[in-house]
Amino acid sequence: MAAAANARLNTLLKGRRCFSDVAVRLYKSQVLCVFEYATPAIFHAPPFFLRRLDNIQNRFLEALDILPAQALEQYNLCPLSARDIAMLGLIHRTVLGKGPQHFPRFFKPVVKSTFLRVLRHPESRHCSQLHDAIHGAECNALKRSVISLIYPYNLLPARTVALQSVSSFQKALQRAVKAESASH
Repeated sequence: MAAAANARLNTLLKGRRCFSDVAVRLYKSQVLCVFEYATPAIFHAPPFFLRRLDNIQNRFLEALDILPAQALEQYNLCPLSARDIAMLGLIHRTVLGKGPQHFPRFFKPVVKSTFLRVLRHPESRHCSQLHDAIHGAECNALKRSVISLIYPYNLLPARTVALQSVSSFQKALQRAVKAESASH
């Protein structure tokens, strides 16, 4: 996958001097898509593997003299480390009842209001809480899996979880990432 993305990036960078805005659009459609289609398959991969993919995007941004914060703000190009947005979208699709039939086995609604990881203000939780079975003694692979995103999903604001489409849900998460990036 990294080799395919690198080959596409090399081709794209040959004409970078002529067009930077177009280069970003081409990057998104020709290179980034290689990563995005595989996100569910590589999400659980160890950091050393994911760094190879992150370096491809970093190389592209450096070639165009675009800072990562600028790429996020001007071009909606999140760092690849923000893969959580795609996987949280998968969880949200399941909560909306629009996902594949086997996912509800993994993302079950909370039956009673006791949580393994308790917040100070449980009344601030949204009404689509999911059962979080992770308690800290799991192997690293499980901690890197989509199951580990149940806890952050349960912490999301109610207005975000109430969105009825995965696209609007992910856009809200991307706005939150932008706001957090702008505050630093």
